[in-house]
Amino acid sequence: LYSKGFTFLGLQFQGGRTTPGSKSVKKFKEKISVITDHRQGQNLLRTLTSVKNTIEGWGHAYKMYDSMETFMNLDVYVRERLADYLRANGLLGRGHVLGNHQRRFLGIPSLEGIWHRMRAG
Repeated sequence: LYSKGFTFLGLQFQGGRTTPGSKSVKKFKEKISVITDHRQGQNLLRTLTSVKNTIEGWGHAYKMYDSMETFMNLDVYVRERLADYLRANGLLGRGHVLGNHQRRFLGIPSLEGIWHRMRAG
C-alpha cells in the first residue's frame, strides 16, 4: 500500500528514510522568493533578517531527518536568490556569484551548517 512512501505533517516517509516533503520544500522556496523579490521594496537589513529567520526556522524543523541532500540543494537556491536580489539593488556585479564566504559575511546561515551542528552535538 505504501511502497511509494507517503507524506505526513510535511515529511516524506519512503524506503526507511524520512525527508522534508515536496510541498514543504516548495513552500520554503516560495517564501525565499517572495522575501528576495527586489520589487517588494524592503531594505537590505529587513530582507537579510527575514531570509535568516526563514532558514533558521525551517532548518531547525527538519534537521533531525534525512535532509542533508535537500538542505544542500536549498542552500544553492538561497544563494542564487540572494545574488539576484543583490544584483537588482546594485550590490553585486553582473556575472559575480555569491559564495559561502559572502553568505556568511551577510549573516545568512546555511541549512547544511544547521544540519552538521545538530549532529556534532
